[in-house]
Amino acid sequence: MIEIVFRNGDMCHYKPDEYTDYRYDGKYFIVIRDKQWIGFYNLDCVEYIEVQDRVLLQRELRVGEYEAMEVPASEAEKYLKDGWRVIEG
Repeated sequence: MIEIVFRNGDMCHYKPDEYTDYRYDGKYFIVIRDKQWIGFYNLDCVEYIEVQDRVLLQRELRVGEYEAMEVPASEAEKYLKDGWRVIEG
């Protein structure tokens, strides 16, 4: 399950049978079904993303430039000490 909550309060959900993969590059979160992009989200507009039991982390490299990565929720705390923040509300 993917849940995306935007800064303006809108929400988007994808059930496991609605997507086959997802990607993020630090700036965008992309939901994929059978090699086709079905969702494309600018992370600057996102307040919260939850992907099953994993957490998306983000840190600012330079003003307006971000890096993101996904880690197991159990490992997120160690990254928070290195300047990462959890992309959530």
